[in-house]
Amino acid sequence: MLMSSPLFALAATVFFAGCVFVAVSDLLWRYIPNRAVLGLLAGVPLLVADGGLPIAALAVSLVLSAGFLLVGTILFARGWIGGGDIKLICALIPWFPPVEAILFVCLALIWGGFLAVATLALKHASERGFVRIGVAQKRLLSAELCVPYAVSIAAAGIYMFVEVWL
Repeated sequence: MLMSSPLFALAATVFFAGCVFVAVSDLLWRYIPNRAVLGLLAGVPLLVADGGLPIAALAVSLVLSAGFLLVGTILFARGWIGGGDIKLICALIPWFPPVEAILFVCLALIWGGFLAVATLALKHASERGFVRIGVAQKRLLSAELCVPYAVSIAAAGIYMFVEVWL
């Protein structure tokens, strides 16, 4: 579905800029600013006002988002994912109709798994001397390994946005 109104253009700009910003922030600083997550969530009404996302679909997606917040809280409590990552997923779910929202979460989690494996492999290879890395990369692969899941979450969000809305 190709949307072309000014409201949709603004919504798409908020979505893409927000996703890129949180991915870069998490990659460089392992931090997802709450203001960026709130900004992403605040863009959803633009998509609704444009007529692209029906109110009924938004309502179901908000329930899905709340449900994922509950599941995500458990994942966070176990140390499997960061709180910012959970907030980011929950802020992106309402951008999609319910079925696509579920697909988005599945993609984000699958791509996050690949990112975790790649990060661990790079850390292992650098520790064994198979790969030379610079100072910046060493900082990213510190002793307390944190995977920048916002990169995979944002990538999955961008992919689904293009699939659903463009």
